[in-house]
Amino acid sequence: MTVVEPDLRPRGVGEVLDAAVAVLRARTRQMLLLTAVVVVPVQAFALLVTLSTQPEDVERTFTGSQAPTYGTDDVWLGLAGALVVALAGFLSTAFATAAVTHVVADEYLGSPPERTPTSQYARAATRRLPAVVGLGIVTGVATTIGIVLCVAPGVWLQVSWCVAMPVLLLEATSIREAMKRSFALTRPRWWGSAGVFYLGAALTAVVTLALSVPFGAVLGGVGDSVTATLVADSAANTLASLLTTPFVAAALVILYVDLRIRGEGFDVQLLVHRLGPGTDASSAPGTPAP
Repeated sequence: MTVVEPDLRPRGVGEVLDAAVAVLRARTRQMLLLTAVVVVPVQAFALLVTLSTQPEDVERTFTGSQAPTYGTDDVWLGLAGALVVALAGFLSTAFATAAVTHVVADEYLGSPPERTPTSQYARAATRRLPAVVGLGIVTGVATTIGIVLCVAPGVWLQVSWCVAMPVLLLEATSIREAMKRSFALTRPRWWGSAGVFYLGAALTAVVTLALSVPFGAVLGGVGDSVTATLVADSAANTLASLLTTPFVAAALVILYVDLRIRGEGFDVQLLVHRLGPGTDASSAPGTPAP
């Protein structure tokens, strides 16, 4: 199987998102498997935790689903359940993002000549999971503080760090170095990076809402049942995560490559690397170590 040279060139905001969709189509089965292996069990666990901590009283929302209403006795139990669910979701998303990022890089950069086994991506994600979690916590806390204090600093930090995850995983750097390098890469093209980041976020929100409405409408007629509501929400969230997690990872990896092409001539570097004596396409950024 020969390597097909990738179409590496500077891309506009829309082109980056189009390329992300193309990568998803090319590796749909592998990405869905890597995402589902953690998202599905975690969503099932989250549903069980939520069912055990939710009150029985509900009120209907605009999507057709029903939202539990808490009394004073239920607040702390519900809060504890929500924290457990949030933590499990954060960890599963971190793993899926780490695994899918390597898949996207392999596909987009046209390497290796033979597709890497899914298990190798999973092992690579497991090895880097502490760093991925650490980066998510540091950037998440910092941007949240910035948004709470004055909005604009948080927005600026979100965009400035938007390719820190691809840097961390594909360049095998530390958390601190990944954040610094993301700053350096996005600085010359901050607005374009913001366009990719926020338009991608808007698209994921639309997908999530589009899945939530029909599930809520179908099960909304099953009386005032908290269980039916939560099952509908869980199913919608699971499907949304299976689609949006790989898409977000793909968009950020392609943005990262685009920024390197514009600022560092990365497309030329990659071509020289492949044509040089004794080089191997499998050593290109993105391929996890066995």
